[in-house]
Amino acid sequence: MTNFNYIYVYWTNRITAELYLVMPDTIPPQLRTPSNKFENVKDIGLDFVLSDLSDDDNENSKSIEIQRDYNSETSSSSINESLKNGKSFTNEEIMPKIRLENSPDLNFKSIAALPHLSNRCYLDNNEEGTNWKVQNMEVPKNLPCLISTNAINDDKGIKDFNFKIDKVSKPMISKVIQLSFKVKKEDHVSNLTKTKLDNVLVSLMKQFNVKIESTVFKESGDRLFILSGLKEKILESKRLLLKNLTKPVSISFTIPFKTRSAIIGLNGNTIESISKKYSIKINLESKPLENSFDEYLNDNKCNCNLIGDSESIQLAKLDILKIVNEQIKDARFRVCLLEASTTNNNDYSKILPFINCNKIANNLDRLNKSNARCFFDDRLKTFNIFGNRKDAIEINRKLQQTLKTRSVLIIEKKIKIPIKFQVLINIEEINKLFGIMVNLSNSWNDESVTFVGEIIKVERAIQFARESSKGLIVDTLDVSKSHGGNNLKFTNWLLFYFKKYKDIFERLSHDYNDLVTIYLPNSKLINCASNSNIYIVAKEDNKDQIKHVRKEIINLINQISPEDVLEITNIDYSLFGFNVKSILNKNSKKIDFVQLGDFIDDNNTIILFAKVFNSSNDNKNDFDFKPSDQEIKTSLLENSRLLDPLIPKIKDIKQQIFELNSNIQDEIFGKGSVSLNLLNEEVSADNGNLSVKFHSPDKNSITLIGTSIGLKLALRALTYIKEEPSRYNKKQITIPSHVIPRLVGNKGSHLSELHKKFDVSLDIPQVKNINQSKPIEITITGLGYNIRRVIHYLNKEVDTWADIITFEKQVPVELHQKLLGPQNEFRERLQKKYNVKISFLKENELVTIRGSTTDVKKAQKELNNLLDFEIQNNEKIKVQIPFKLVSKIIGKGGEIINGIRIDYNVEINSLETTKGKKVEKKGYVDFEIIGSKNNIQEAKKKLDSIINESENISKELDVDRKYHNQLIGINGSILKDIITKSGGDPSKGRSIIIPPKGSNNNKIIIAGTKEFVESATIEIQTLISELENQTTENITIPKEKHSLIIGTSGIVRQEIEEEFSVILNIPSKNSKSTHVSISGLPENIEKAKLKINDILAEFTTTNTKEVIVPAQYQEFVSQHGFFLQTLRFNHNINVKYGSDSRRAMKFSKPSFNIPDKKIRTEGLSSKKNITFTVEKFRDGSNINWKKQKPISWILEYDPLDFNVLEFEDKELEQLFPEMNGNNNENIKNNANDALEVAQNILQNRIELAKRANYAGYIWCSNPKRFTKVIGSGGSRINEIRRKTETLIIIPRKTKNEKDIIFIRGTEEQVREAGNMILESLKN
Repeated sequence: MTNFNYIYVYWTNRITAELYLVMPDTIPPQLRTPSNKFENVKDIGLDFVLSDLSDDDNENSKSIEIQRDYNSETSSSSINESLKNGKSFTNEEIMPKIRLENSPDLNFKSIAALPHLSNRCYLDNNEEGTNWKVQNMEVPKNLPCLISTNAINDDKGIKDFNFKIDKVSKPMISKVIQLSFKVKKEDHVSNLTKTKLDNVLVSLMKQFNVKIESTVFKESGDRLFILSGLKEKILESKRLLLKNLTKPVSISFTIPFKTRSAIIGLNGNTIESISKKYSIKINLESKPLENSFDEYLNDNKCNCNLIGDSESIQLAKLDILKIVNEQIKDARFRVCLLEASTTNNNDYSKILPFINCNKIANNLDRLNKSNARCFFDDRLKTFNIFGNRKDAIEINRKLQQTLKTRSVLIIEKKIKIPIKFQVLINIEEINKLFGIMVNLSNSWNDESVTFVGEIIKVERAIQFARESSKGLIVDTLDVSKSHGGNNLKFTNWLLFYFKKYKDIFERLSHDYNDLVTIYLPNSKLINCASNSNIYIVAKEDNKDQIKHVRKEIINLINQISPEDVLEITNIDYSLFGFNVKSILNKNSKKIDFVQLGDFIDDNNTIILFAKVFNSSNDNKNDFDFKPSDQEIKTSLLENSRLLDPLIPKIKDIKQQIFELNSNIQDEIFGKGSVSLNLLNEEVSADNGNLSVKFHSPDKNSITLIGTSIGLKLALRALTYIKEEPSRYNKKQITIPSHVIPRLVGNKGSHLSELHKKFDVSLDIPQVKNINQSKPIEITITGLGYNIRRVIHYLNKEVDTWADIITFEKQVPVELHQKLLGPQNEFRERLQKKYNVKISFLKENELVTIRGSTTDVKKAQKELNNLLDFEIQNNEKIKVQIPFKLVSKIIGKGGEIINGIRIDYNVEINSLETTKGKKVEKKGYVDFEIIGSKNNIQEAKKKLDSIINESENISKELDVDRKYHNQLIGINGSILKDIITKSGGDPSKGRSIIIPPKGSNNNKIIIAGTKEFVESATIEIQTLISELENQTTENITIPKEKHSLIIGTSGIVRQEIEEEFSVILNIPSKNSKSTHVSISGLPENIEKAKLKINDILAEFTTTNTKEVIVPAQYQEFVSQHGFFLQTLRFNHNINVKYGSDSRRAMKFSKPSFNIPDKKIRTEGLSSKKNITFTVEKFRDGSNINWKKQKPISWILEYDPLDFNVLEFEDKELEQLFPEMNGNNNENIKNNANDALEVAQNILQNRIELAKRANYAGYIWCSNPKRFTKVIGSGGSRINEIRRKTETLIIIPRKTKNEKDIIFIRGTEEQVREAGNMILESLKN
């Protein structure tokens, strides 16, 4: 055995190496250089430092670190000493670990695992384990380079040598290797016998042509295996050996959740192939792990579990990780300076004006020479980093570090300056001189001005602002005092008017040689101000000019009166703002207009201004005299009608809530969102309108308002985004190769434009030879919705050149629906997946697939697989079910036949009607069973068993049709009673079939057991005998009293029929007949007549009156029951609705929508605890009242003797004072007089309802205070209702509008009731 201290590894390529063992005395002294001379060697404590320096400038030059991995009891010196004495060491003691820089880490478990091992080394095995020894060998005369760490004192660096190396010839390498491994006793399978072991070894040696030796360690029971042969054969035989002889083991590791689909593969092909290849079990969890989100992957993680032999599961793991690495090899990061950073929660928006973003992006782009790029999108203010994941992460880290460093240098400083003098700050000049941003206050209560910029420049900018404002005078003109001084709303409109048409004041200032400047408050101040100020500024020397300008402004304002404007509020700014501008701008010579939405968020107001003077520089002298008031009014109305074409769209406006996680909203729809721009473009292209409110009504919701087409497109887009929220979705599409130059553009200009517009990256392979017949597959990476939009764009651009083909396939029509899937689900999935168009042509049994060649082939393959499956499962057989057993086979509600369908996965359909004389005469009904052959046979056996097991008989009874209804009874009650008494159950095949109404068949079929049939026959014959003795008698009852014997939901009629065993035949509502027939036994008819007379006696015609109330007034007239109580207790009148009861109940409930969000928002913004709003009543019920029939109020006089009532509840006395005291005089009144009074009161109430066109809303921050409005026992609220005659609704706690009281009536009544309620709330 020869001692050695140095190992030379010659790398033939990135992963292949040849190992040479070198004696110390063969190393030239000049090469013994200390390891610290190598710049790329990080750890100088290594035993060996080797480098291939044959080409110093070659990027592929590598430095190698080789370090012996000694056990705790072994040192370097002891190994060297032992090697001199010929001692061997096991792999675990002396095996080198090799790491190659700038390439994947290599960690070999044994010498044999090296890709190439010099044949000068060999393996030696003994009972103690696997050893490796080194023979004396002849060292190559010329080595590329070898550096020793022994000569530590040699200071000469490697660059000082002038050393040339001749090319070394490669040694011969043996293809046969030897591999040894040990299997512990506890890892053996439990049933391992010598016979089984021998059989396995013999089988493997024969199968792979390898030599396998085995021995057992006596003390431990562990088994050593030595395999010799070709490397590939040895590795596979080792795996199968471990699989047969060792217990299965399990490992678990995590993978990115979104890579599951790639691991599973199409229809599970990929995961199944890995499982079969290594004969292992693979379990992928279907849900991500909690708290496993990785921001660099932009994904959660899930567990992957492998079960099998140790060798197979490691190989399978490598295959799975290879798929994972392929899926996540690229990364994409977006750093938007308009949003808070998700990495470190820094807000970089404040530093945006102070940094050169393009320069930063260019520096980062040049920083790394690998496959990651960085550029800045100036439109979206966003850094985009994409490419190799490792390099992209590094660039992102450096960018965050750069931005964080810059943000530290930027500060904000606030100083107090009165609002009046803030106009003196020259913001533009300060920004130009110092690069400082100045932000004025947005509230009259806040006088702070914010200076933002670099620390050293902020103070200088503040000092400059103070110095530059010296010597200036500010005069304030309060416009709110104009036109009577009580119309702040109008004067604020004037300020917005002057802000839009700023040329008016600029011309005025120019007329005074620009010695005076006129300033208007910012828009937010105007909206929340209690006055309307205009500021006039001049130097102290020109203070006289201020007075003249002030007079000019007053003159201008006096020319525009409130009668010269028209307010329009019914056009949503966010939806139609652009349309309004486009329409009114075309008519700008006749009218001026201001859209407050241009200045104030969520404001729909449009103000039309009559042209009382010229607001532009054009034709300055066109105006002479102001038009008359009538001319102005006519002009305003005419111009407002220009917006009428928008009315159909306005009526089409709908609202919908879409649930979307708050984080996804912030990520995708932040400031400058590309996806939102694409959505708006898509909606506009289809002539739709859309408004999107994020985080509304809650943070995880989006409110969509728009036309039908706008909502449809928005919902589709948001669904895509919800399903695919990642910005790393990939989609492959194919385009003709000859259009690649057009797609790329000059120096990639078109690709850059596509990236900016759609925020996606397009990966286009290099095309050397353009072949028009061969399409190119490009990969688009980005947000799923954005990908769809860019694909839509590309399809439109290249469709005329692309290689579009159409594939046709003959498919039987009966299979079309199978291929389409439920609600076209299968077709939609294929079209979406492969970007193709699939059509089903029934007339010629064709299915066509149109698209690019690649996509069509993929779709064709999947469609063919689906078709083959359907054909295999579309076998048909016809079976005949006896007519009498059809109902039994079907079962109650289809229970039995549906159970067979589910159990045997078949379809069972009747080929003809199951009822009628034709099938009854034929005796059977044809059914068809569809499915696979095996399933059809099993289902047929089940049907046959049901038929064969039935020993039922059937019997026909000829019964006169006039008795059929009596045998059935109301809701089948009598028929069920017959079956129950006979011991039958229709659901178990025992039934009585009575011909349907309208049939000419008199025969009743009784089917079931013999006992059931006989018993049911007796029951039916007995009942018919009784019916034959029945008679029918007609009685006359006034039409208006028919409802009394019908009752609510027919309950009175049902009670009479059941109690006396009779049948009542009452004319329909539309019939004019007053005859009611009673059928039954004579004695039962008499009893029924007495009962009816008793009911009618309680309701005499002398005590009733009918009043017709329009349906739309039912709620207001009834006052939710209060008006009915008033009639009852004040006038002894009961109100009944007869047959209109249900409709009366329906329309007595609230049928309108309270604008709770609007009222609540206004209440909260007012900073008051209680607000009272009065406005025109708007019916939001969407009910067509013209088509609703009126409701009949039947007033019934029913006097009460209050003297027999004892009022223990004083609150009830307060509620109805007429009930207390000597009020029996009311009872003594004639019934006609009472009815007349009640009728007049009701008619007056109806007339009042017609004028009740106002609604009041009282919002209270604390709804618990509403108990004060209700009062004890409702006394207070009923008093308010009685005095004001209004409809008042106190909300329930469960209602959305639980903090809003609703009032309806005339304007005067609403205000009176509202004031009374406010008084109660204050008390």
